[in-house]
Amino acid sequence: MAAESRKTNWRQGDILTDQVAAELIKDKWKANSTYVIVISHDCDLASYKEHEHEIIICYLKEKLGGGYTDAQSPRRLDFKHIIDGQELCLSIEAPDKRVVSRKDLFRHQPRKNARLKENALRTLQRWLCVRYSRAAFPDEFNDHIDKISDKMKKLLKRNGEIIRGLLFKIDNEQTIRPKHEAYQLTIVILYSTTSKQEIEQINDMAEKIEKLFNEAFRTGDNWKNIELTDCYPMSDRKMRVYKRHQFKVFRLEYISLRSDPPQVMLDDD
Repeated sequence: MAAESRKTNWRQGDILTDQVAAELIKDKWKANSTYVIVISHDCDLASYKEHEHEIIICYLKEKLGGGYTDAQSPRRLDFKHIIDGQELCLSIEAPDKRVVSRKDLFRHQPRKNARLKENALRTLQRWLCVRYSRAAFPDEFNDHIDKISDKMKKLLKRNGEIIRGLLFKIDNEQTIRPKHEAYQLTIVILYSTTSKQEIEQINDMAEKIEKLFNEAFRTGDNWKNIELTDCYPMSDRKMRVYKRHQFKVFRLEYISLRSDPPQVMLDDD
């Protein structure tokens, strides 16, 4: 039996026609308000050994959600895209991924001139990855951080375009800690700007984060639950690889891929 050809017109970021979308997602399909994007990798689409491919349902919105653009949230992504000559506000959510058979998909052709542009495709790729690659911290530590996470998000939202990562190092994470001993935390705010004004803004943000931790976890000279040993900004040009590997990326929703083109975000170790 001859091998199936690896040639295909389907690529990651292609959008299905209305007719095909209605056929493949009957339970979710609504005319003029639902679209479907192919999210399987190009290599998988080209391989005849792959018998199934992934798609994701996309919904039309009146406007973009402020907390969901540029891969800010691992659960939802909002973006603008031109379909049939009209710029639309679209939204996708992680639970709306579906698997379809190769046979059912390849019987059709992609929607003409509708594939996601390079920048939007990069953002989609990182958004898909982030959901599964977020660094893990101890549950107890996460419970403590949750008390101040909303306030930290507000601080980060103001500078999301120039912040490349919020890096955490827990010095005593691997040790057996007495119950009364606080987690010893160092925070690095990694940034990508050379603007003096923007660097001053990040320095100010570091001071506000320190104040936030002091108010939440410190009474006099005593720390409870989390002890912030240091918090400082650092240019991504100055952080050496060996130092980077001492930290984990702590993902808050407002650390985003907002730059154009999207800058490479830090991978979690």
